[in-house]
Amino acid sequence: MNKLKRALICLAICAVSVFIAAGFAACTDGGLEGEYHYANPWGGADYGVKVSVVVEEGVIQSVEVLPSEYTEVTDSWENKNVYLEGRDELLAAYVGKTVDEVLAIEVTCGVDGTPSAVGDSDFLISGATNCSGRLLRAVQDALRNYNAGKNQIKKRRQPPALFTERFVMCKPCLSVHKICLRLFIFFKRAPFELLFKPAAGIIIRNYV
Repeated sequence: MNKLKRALICLAICAVSVFIAAGFAACTDGGLEGEYHYANPWGGADYGVKVSVVVEEGVIQSVEVLPSEYTEVTDSWENKNVYLEGRDELLAAYVGKTVDEVLAIEVTCGVDGTPSAVGDSDFLISGATNCSGRLLRAVQDALRNYNAGKNQIKKRRQPPALFTERFVMCKPCLSVHKICLRLFIFFKRAPFELLFKPAAGIIIRNYV
């Protein structure tokens, strides 16, 4: 029994650490990567762009263009400097927008994938529609990854409905016993929950 208590105390300490780390992770979701590309009709590397998007609580904090194997702009394009000189301002337009707001913007593309129109002029550089559309599509790709991750977390947090309980007494020797903590740990078919009671003990709840 003493071994069981010690094991549960160690698990409790680990649980607190995990929840603290999870709290920071929930506040900041950094480095979400996305990309958009399509075949170059003149041969060579695909036209496209790769980005990294930082999101905090559903709001975009920054967008950065990453090095990639894609061709963002061609040297021979007459409006190359128009796009490159306006790109920083375009990236800044995403800051402060919510994930849902950016995902709702429409980008019209041809059958070959070339963007021909952007639904919000705030995300368009005049004379550089293709580049602006590729950038927006890449950002939206990153944000879809963000939403997919959030949905997956929600699914994992849903507990089964049926369970049995067992109470284990613990001496209040650690401060962790003063914390009310609900911890869900799911294995393949044997999920269980630990309910920590202040200065009392631990209830082991086994789900069916």
